[in-house]
Amino acid sequence: MRIGTFSQNDLLVQQMLRQQVELSRSQEQVSTGKRYNDTEGFGAQSANIVNSRSLLTQIEGFQTSNQALKGRLSAFDSALVELESIGGELRDALQKARGLGDGTGLGSTVSGLLERAAAVLNTRFEGRFLFGGTTSDQPPLLVTDEAGILAVAEPPGGQFFADSGEALTARVDERTTIEIGVTASQVAGDLLHSMQRILMFDSGTLPAGAAGFAPADALAGQLSENEIDFIADELDNISTAVTGLQTAATENGLNMKALDDVQGRLEDQQIALTDILANEEDVDLAKVAAKLNQQQVALEASLRMIAQMRSMSLLNFL
Repeated sequence: MRIGTFSQNDLLVQQMLRQQVELSRSQEQVSTGKRYNDTEGFGAQSANIVNSRSLLTQIEGFQTSNQALKGRLSAFDSALVELESIGGELRDALQKARGLGDGTGLGSTVSGLLERAAAVLNTRFEGRFLFGGTTSDQPPLLVTDEAGILAVAEPPGGQFFADSGEALTARVDERTTIEIGVTASQVAGDLLHSMQRILMFDSGTLPAGAAGFAPADALAGQLSENEIDFIADELDNISTAVTGLQTAATENGLNMKALDDVQGRLEDQQIALTDILANEEDVDLAKVAAKLNQQQVALEASLRMIAQMRSMSLLNFL
């Protein structure tokens, strides 16, 4: 190589090294789809990107937990519909007995409805007792059959429930908290008490406040006037219980609607933030691919020129 070509060769080598760095960066962008691998590369924009990513992570966390809450509220919806149906069947059975003056099978019907209600109230959802409220690791209902409910004194002295009496609440976004269902004691106290009173009378025991319907006796076959009057009086209590169940189901439905509305807002926010981050972080792959091809051509040209410069000597000019 001639002495005069050293400086030119050095410049070509420096240019070639810069081209290699730029080519490597373009290859990385094509591979990742991102302008930079870390936020430091974005300079002054890095703080905004970090904040946007943090907010997006928070939103996605709410979306995931809310999806689980939606399943729980749906389970409550099914359970409350079933309890309302049980209350309706109990009311219908009493109305039929009163209308016909015949209590045949009434006691066994009430006993069967009690067991169905107990199964619903002690339902598990994802391993926890659905109606337990904040105490979801033990069955919320203590009495599950006729023998059990007759062994307990009437409320308020007797106790049917072991739940917390306080429904769960959940924060579903930054500003919204909703109640997740109800507890067994909040929703089923009136229904179970009515069942208890009917079964007490059927077993020969007068419930509290029923002295005017004495004597208590089995509600079977042809009903006496006092038995019909007792059933008529108890129908009012059952109507109150069914109304309470309907109210609970309606409120649960409103909470489901509120959760759906929140999920809709979160989805809109997620889309907006994703677009913002894409505009900040993502590259135009078509442009980068074209640039990469140009850089490869330029680098190859530089390498050829360096090779030619290194092969030059005075012999080439003699």
